[in-house]
Amino acid sequence: MELTNRNQRYDSPNMLKKPRTLAQIETDAASPDQQTRGGAVQELLLRVRKDPRLNDAALPIFRRHVDTAPDAWTVTSCARGIELIEGAEKARATWLALLHRADAQLVAGIALALTDLSYAPALLELLTRRPEPVIHNCVIRTLGRMRVPAAFPIIVEHLKDPATRADAIQALSEFGDPAAIAHLEPFVHETSDSGQTDDRGWPLRVCDLADDAIRMLRRRSGA
Repeated sequence: MELTNRNQRYDSPNMLKKPRTLAQIETDAASPDQQTRGGAVQELLLRVRKDPRLNDAALPIFRRHVDTAPDAWTVTSCARGIELIEGAEKARATWLALLHRADAQLVAGIALALTDLSYAPALLELLTRRPEPVIHNCVIRTLGRMRVPAAFPIIVEHLKDPATRADAIQALSEFGDPAAIAHLEPFVHETSDSGQTDDRGWPLRVCDLADDAIRMLRRRSGA
C-alpha cells in the first residue's frame, strides 16, 4: 500500500522562488490544495530549523494547522515544527492526539512518521483499537523499523491477512531477526500482486518481497 504522504517531498524548483512571508505561509497552509498547504508548512519548518528567531511567530501557525489540516504530510510537518520549538516532551501530547484522529489515512501517515521508540506502546495499542488495514500496515512498518521486540509476533500474525501481508513482509525485513525467515518461506511462491512497486515503478509480487526479505535477513545473519 502507498500513502500520498509517504514519499512527499518539497518540490525543489520552489526552493528557488522568493520565500513566502509568514502571512503568505499562514494563508497557503489553509489552502484546499494539498501541495500548496504542505509546501507552505514544510517551508516554515525548514526556515525555523535555520533561524530559531522565527519560533514565536511560527509556533501558532503550526498549532493552528496541526488540528485542522486534512492530510498527513501537512499535519506531520506541523507536529515536527511544534517538537522542534517546544521539545520532544511537550510535543508528545500533540503526537498522541493525532493517533486518535478519526481519519484512517491521516492516522496511518502519522504512525508511519514516528521514529521515537517511546511511542511503541501507543502504536501497539493503536493496533488493538483501530481495525483499518491502512493503519495496521503503517503501524507494523514503524514497529519493524523500530525493532520493538514485543512487535515481532504481532507482525508475523499480519502475514496471514492478504491486506497486510506485503507490509508485514517488509516490516520483518526491517526488523532484521533471522527467525523471521521460517515465517517468510511459505510466501516465496505466492505470485499475487503485492500492491507495491520497485524503484522503477514495476509491480512487485508477494514472492518478490519475500525473496528479497529472506536474502536480506540471511546476509545480516551471515548465513
